[in-house]
Amino acid sequence: MDGLDKVTKATARWDETLIVFPTSKDATNYLTAMNKTAYSLASEESGIQAYRKATGHAPKIDKFIVFSEGSPAGVSGYRIHGVKQLDNLIKTSMVTYRVHAYFVYRGGPPSIFLGEPAGITV
Repeated sequence: MDGLDKVTKATARWDETLIVFPTSKDATNYLTAMNKTAYSLASEESGIQAYRKATGHAPKIDKFIVFSEGSPAGVSGYRIHGVKQLDNLIKTSMVTYRVHAYFVYRGGPPSIFLGEPAGITV
């Protein structure tokens, strides 16, 4: 039976950097000096339990800012940038999602792919 199937798959890449400052004030100064024009304040609970387990107390300073670029459905990629401060610890992260979409012809001519190698048929 001839037909057309659209196949999509997504990949993600995660880059994360942790910076430990001597004091919370130093970490806050670092965060204040950043260019944050594209960022917005966000809410995130991750990291607090690990911080509490490592230090024995909850953080006094808990800030999280984030911005995204691209479209979640775009094949060119979608990036989320985040910066989190827990007292004297700053965590910067960037997640890149990429959607690979291609079409597979069943019983027809060779496949036409966007971002994938040609020549695979079902």
